[in-house]
Amino acid sequence: MLVIHPTRPDALEFAIELIKAFSAEGVVAATNFKEAIPGALPYDPLANYEVAVVLGGDGTILRAAELVLGKNIPILGINLGNVGFLAEIQR
Repeated sequence: MLVIHPTRPDALEFAIELIKAFSAEGVVAATNFKEAIPGALPYDPLANYEVAVVLGGDGTILRAAELVLGKNIPILGINLGNVGFLAEIQR
């Protein structure tokens, strides 16, 4: 699952790149902003995703935490924000 900051152009651009790379490897991904990312499935709150990959900053990571609350889904934050205290890696 990709959780992206919908108003950050760099997050949308990177999400499109990731979806293409995932598809090339046979991995299907869903996102919270399907209408902007060709090839992605819409986020399903009932699905049990393997991982939530977050493209954005700390606020986007907190949004992802809300989406996976109560589920055993790890969050991997890729910092595209300004501060990035919660993100594990840079793009």
